[in-house]
Amino acid sequence: MGIIDYAIKFNSLTSTVRTMVDDTFVELKPEIVEANKTALLKGEKSDGTYLKRLSNPCYVDYKESKGSFAASLNPPIADFKDTGLFQSKMQANTQGATIRVTSTDSKTPKLIARDGKDIFGVQKEYYPQLGESFVTIFIKKVRAKLL
Repeated sequence: MGIIDYAIKFNSLTSTVRTMVDDTFVELKPEIVEANKTALLKGEKSDGTYLKRLSNPCYVDYKESKGSFAASLNPPIADFKDTGLFQSKMQANTQGATIRVTSTDSKTPKLIARDGKDIFGVQKEYYPQLGESFVTIFIKKVRAKLL
């Protein structure tokens, strides 16, 4: 393939960039959900504030016995994981570059009412890692179109 062929492919690439960006965000959804889950396990919401404080000493002991990092903090914090059902039902929905994380678990409305809608989302500390993943996925898409 000659340089002219690459130039023609590159020119056609510009018309599909938006679609490739949208497709890249779709592929990034599992990593976004994992970043949200990781923050929750540390007892943190997407805005960097903490989840509800655990006040029942028996429940704190129970959570610590299950290995909860957030329960071992001082003061102990919720982590939204007991059976794992809430976190297993977390998902990211995309509409272009807009991504919303939610959970289809029945406890979701109660947890949002108690701790706020910021239980979902990605903290800024995860942006560099997600940005690197985005670039890696996007470059693969560009290479596939050009080569």
